[in-house]
Amino acid sequence: MKGAKQILQWVLGLLISGLCLWLVFREISLQELRNALSQASYEGIIIGVLLIFAICGTRVIRWATLLTPQSYPFRRLLLALLAGQLSNSFLPARGGDLIRALLLKGNPQSSTAHILGTIAAEKVWDLGMLLLSALLLWALMPLPLWFVSSLEALAVALFLGWLFAMLLLLYRPRWLALLTRVLAPLPLPGKDKIVRFLDNLLKGLEPLRQPVKALWVTIWSALIWMLGAVVNLAILWAFGKPSLAASLFLLVALMAGISAPIPAAPGKLGIYEGIAVAVLSFFQVPQAQALAIGLVLHAVVLIPPVALVILLSLAEQRAIILVEKRQSGN
Repeated sequence: MKGAKQILQWVLGLLISGLCLWLVFREISLQELRNALSQASYEGIIIGVLLIFAICGTRVIRWATLLTPQSYPFRRLLLALLAGQLSNSFLPARGGDLIRALLLKGNPQSSTAHILGTIAAEKVWDLGMLLLSALLLWALMPLPLWFVSSLEALAVALFLGWLFAMLLLLYRPRWLALLTRVLAPLPLPGKDKIVRFLDNLLKGLEPLRQPVKALWVTIWSALIWMLGAVVNLAILWAFGKPSLAASLFLLVALMAGISAPIPAAPGKLGIYEGIAVAVLSFFQVPQAQALAIGLVLHAVVLIPPVALVILLSLAEQRAIILVEKRQSGN
């Protein structure tokens, strides 16, 4: 049953991505696309790639801040974060967050549930940054009614989610005691583990109500999103279309679109390009050029993390082999 569901997700993803690719390619010839791609300057693309590396490092620092007082090597955090991110992009089931937690498993002072809680807190901050970026975009340019309505819905959802998290954290002992009483008469194995799991999960959300840590996480989150907008701006500049409003609109639309639980081909192929073409149409960018920008931006966002994961995995494997050789030598 599980295998059939995964196959169905793959098929649906390929169909949706194929439809998006057909929609963006149907009025564009390959020659037009080649001409548009040939107009890109390498300087802007190189700047974009370097900024992606900076974003990866900044995301690790933010996650390390959420994980304190537990500490992990920077390289291990980077590998776990990128492996989880790429798993969400390439695999049909979005299990990247669990992969991130499992790759950090082994610290006796932490737990998988606590790590998952920090990842959930991370997403709360990203939703807040998404809302702030959308509000800034609204101040820069008139937006369609559907976008404004989505913005209002996001604001309400974020407030209610934050309020719910605060209530859980403020009254954590009471909630855990209530859960213990509810589970007590049930014939379930491992009831204590369920309570401990929820307790550790809530501990991972504690930075939401710790002012100093929350301030630092907010600063790192703002930097991550600012760098994301600058990546878009660098690629737009590479094609001779620099626009702060367009780069911010791309950031908001792409972050919202690729995070949505919609089946897609590996790497969100087609979805990414379709969003880019749709957004850039608001700025009168020719369709062939918009598609070229989407393709290059997708490559810039995707290829550096893949290369980092490969290099880090090889380094980890080499370290394991060296340790085994030393142990066998002893």
